[in-house]
Amino acid sequence: WIHDLDSGEDRQLTASAADEFRASISPDGRFVAYTVNRDVVTMPTAGGVEKVICRSCVSNVVMWSPDGSKLMGYWGTPLRHGTIDVATGRKQDLIVHPASDVHNGRFSPDGRWLTLTLVTEGNRAVYITSVENGAKPDAWIRIQGEGMPLSSFWSADGNLLYIHLPGGLWAVKLDPARKMPVGERFLVRQLGGPSFVPHFSANGVSAQAIYFMALETSANVWIADPVSR
Repeated sequence: WIHDLDSGEDRQLTASAADEFRASISPDGRFVAYTVNRDVVTMPTAGGVEKVICRSCVSNVVMWSPDGSKLMGYWGTPLRHGTIDVATGRKQDLIVHPASDVHNGRFSPDGRWLTLTLVTEGNRAVYITSVENGAKPDAWIRIQGEGMPLSSFWSADGNLLYIHLPGGLWAVKLDPARKMPVGERFLVRQLGGPSFVPHFSANGVSAQAIYFMALETSANVWIADPVSR
């Protein structure tokens, strides 16, 4: 589906029997990319014919590169992030760790930097790296390693990194040139309780707002007779 933020209109884009996942709109707003059974597919946002970019090539699409020439996706063991060329379908590794899974890779707005969550046994840590050093973990900049960070994403100007921790959204200022943290992190907003679970995407930031999906759960208490059930 496509939701128009100005008019509030919802419009169904696909109607196939297959399950489509992780839709991402291109920077110019002309195309949407998504995955179908590990295939990467694009379609005009105005509607039309699907185009398969590559077959059985990724676990899921994450986002477009800022220039619209590539799609970021993830695959492999350990889990890594890479790009798929929109014109040729060629895959290329982008963020790779030899022993641990890489989650939540995000391009910076200028396309020169990446943020990621490195997941090891019992630990999660947020890093920033240049695109050139994506496969060189020793060169990564550690941003957050306490509190089990869930994900991270950039501000619209790339000079602030948001960090989603259980119970709250935090941020840290970054040096514009080197992307090193400047000062201590600060709380942006507390986020509900155990029944409210937000999910921040790679594409949900504008100069005015942060958009996210939220799951709200409720529960009831039952008593069961152990004899008659």
